Amino acid sequence: MKLAPVALFAYNRPKHLARTLRYLADNVLAKETVLYVFCDGAKKNASAEALAPIADTRAVLERSDWTTKFAKVIVIQQEINIGLANSIIQGVTQVVNQHGNIIVLEDDLITSPHFLSFMNDALKLYEKESKVLSIGACNFFAKPDDNATTFFTSIPDCWGWATWQNRWQLFNADGVFLHAALKAKNLMSTFNLEGAYPFERMLQQTIAGKVSSWAVRWYAVSLLHDKINLYPTHSLTNHIAGEGATHANQNVTPPLAKEPIQLVPIEPKMLPKVYHQMRRTYWWQQSIFHKLSIYFQLKMGYLTFKDKD
Repeated sequence: MKLAPVALFAYNRPKHLARTLRYLADNVLAKETVLYVFCDGAKKNASAEALAPIADTRAVLERSDWTTKFAKVIVIQQEINIGLANSIIQGVTQVVNQHGNIIVLEDDLITSPHFLSFMNDALKLYEKESKVLSIGACNFFAKPDDNATTFFTSIPDCWGWATWQNRWQLFNADGVFLHAALKAKNLMSTFNLEGAYPFERMLQQTIAGKVSSWAVRWYAVSLLHDKINLYPTHSLTNHIAGEGATHANQNVTPPLAKEPIQLVPIEPKMLPKVYHQMRRTYWWQQSIFHKLSIYFQLKMGYLTFKDKD
């Protein structure tokens, strides 16, 4: 199987993008990988102050050394602002329809050197297992059995993920339809992890135009089609803002995997232990206790959210 292309989505964070590219370029398979970078455009009547970081972000991609780090770099620049959700939906559709599979990153993620290897191996291993919707990379919520290197959940990842053309064809951007279908199938409680996290509210806010989340719609699709999503036990991506924080119970990702993940086939189902851990972590993320914990850690200097050049 040919290596899956990577689609990277950027807008106005040049330092973040440069770091994402540096980490991705350090991957074992980087020089054999085709990289697409989708840059969103400026909003209407944007000020000079708002235009500057957009230009700086595009300037990062003009550095000639990036072309030597990957098999090929293809940059797609939007003339107008279409928003992250639309950028991802359109970009993923374009690339996956051309190549048959895809690996997706946003410009605020760093990757393990073994990220591309795992994603490509998992795409190959589960290509014909139709129950598997996607491959995730960031585990902040579950600790399966000690010897397990991977596990499945109902929620697709958005911090580095991969899928196939025939799975992405299931994606439905119509939030009204998805909400009605979840209610018709009596899946809303399941969608909300039995009260642990307000995913329905996020979907309703997307419908109302208050937020624009492609990920909550992808999750709804996963549930409606009775799909499952693979994750590594040890994270292969991390959010730049959370780098260095290691307490998974606080919804902060653990350190990046330093060794290759041994991928072995497992039955595509979510273990009860994983589900209960996932519910607990999502509940904790919403709780006042979590918010107070983060507040006091920030005040005491135990936890920082600082971008590094």
